Order: sequence, then C-alpha cells, then structure tokens
Amino acid sequence: MQLSKMIKVDQVVVPASAATTTLTSDTVDMAGYDGCLFLTSMHVANADNYISVEQSADDSSYAALAGTKVVCGAADQVLGVDVYRPIDRYLQCVMVRGGSSTASGSIIAIQYCGQKFPIDNAATTTGDVQIETYASPAEGSI
Repeated sequence: MQLSKMIKVDQVVVPASAATTTLTSDTVDMAGYDGCLFLTSMHVANADNYISVEQSADDSSYAALAGTKVVCGAADQVLGVDVYRPIDRYLQCVMVRGGSSTASGSIIAIQYCGQKFPIDNAATTTGDVQIETYASPAEGSI
C-alpha cells in the first residue's frame, strides 16, 4: 500500500510573513491514530525561535509536552516533533518567533498508525493539501 494511504496529512498553519508573533496550529484530533509528526521551517536561526507541542483532553486548555521544544539552529532548517501515543486526545503545534523577526513555512501534521485504511487525504483541516497517488505509472508526458 502507498504511504499516502497509510498517513493523514494536514496543513495546520499556513506560511507567515516575517514577524515576532507566536503561531498556534489548528487542533489535531488523535482519535484513531497512534502518532503525529509536525514539520515546519523557519527562515531565521535564533535560540528564541522554536516549535513545541501541546496536548489537551478536551480541546480547550492545552499544556506543553515536556521535551518537545525544537530550536531553529540554521536558516531554513526543517524542524520536526514526533509525538507517539500522546496521553490526551488533542494536539497542537506552537511556533514561537521570539528572538528575531522571521518568516515561517507551513506547519504540516502527519498522523500515522491509523486504525482504518485507506486514509482519505482529501478531507484535510485547511484544504491546502493535494496528494495524488499512482501505482506503476507508465512513462509519458506529464
């Protein structure tokens, strides 16, 4: 089975222009999934520019998950936090742009180890993800 049929991919934050504001992702509902990998990038390296993950039992009050802070150590570096079997049902990714004004890429949430297959990536949170799958495609014009 193709990877895109075994994971759920959502864009939970759209790219943002340079600023020092904190960005908080859309909620990721972990019901039916074991893990979630958050991926993003920041355009300026700084010890106060980082991402982290928070969880909530009721999708209202969130608490930071210990050890999930990933600092941007190089310009345009890809940052990721992978949370496997969170204690609470809901997750969100927080991007702190505190040290210097920086632009950011999208925050992508990739949920995995789902209980039902195939997973339909057409029903995404923001609608900004388009994935097409091909099995043994023939050569020819694109």
